[in-house]
Amino acid sequence: MKSIVLTNYTKAMLPEHYTILGVRLKEYSLGHYFLMARFDCGFIDDDENRKGDFTDLLLALAICSRTYEEFIEFIKDEKEFNAWTSNWGNEVKKALQKKQINMVAKLLMFKNYMKSGIPKDGDIRYWKSEESEDAKQSGAHWSQVIYTTAVSKLGYTSSEALNLPLSRLMWDYFKYIESEGAVELWRDDEIEQYEALEKMNAKQGETVNG
Repeated sequence: MKSIVLTNYTKAMLPEHYTILGVRLKEYSLGHYFLMARFDCGFIDDDENRKGDFTDLLLALAICSRTYEEFIEFIKDEKEFNAWTSNWGNEVKKALQKKQINMVAKLLMFKNYMKSGIPKDGDIRYWKSEESEDAKQSGAHWSQVIYTTAVSKLGYTSSEALNLPLSRLMWDYFKYIESEGAVELWRDDEIEQYEALEKMNAKQGETVNG
């Protein structure tokens, strides 16, 4: 039987590719997250009322179709940046006016792209150690913790930490903190037992409600 843990990890190493409005995106990375935060892109806003609009999508596609370093160079060249955003934006607006594009669907597609680049709930299952439960929580943002750990402890260069798939970095981060005794990652048999129990509870709930 194929390992559940291995399946989840290999999916994290090679996430699904996305092309949105003709722009092929790179694997969602920590560098993309940082750049969208820096330039106030609505897609990573903690405010649930801010869902992202056409302007946010334009910025997000410009960022996520490039590596971290490529985007930094891109915005340094004001002429190239303005030409790209103007030409692409005009083409999309024309298509919208002709009702050739469902913009809501494209906004949702970008959100799915982001979600696919981060391990889903249940992909990384673990037990916390007693020391970890009692430890004082860091004030650092989770993204900073992942980045600094990747560079200082896992041997990644700054460029690798910024450009590798974020899902892979998160898996590697959890493996590192497991080696430090903070957590214990679940084995395949533990995951199977938990999922079997969930299915049994779900069936019991259906029987009661039925």
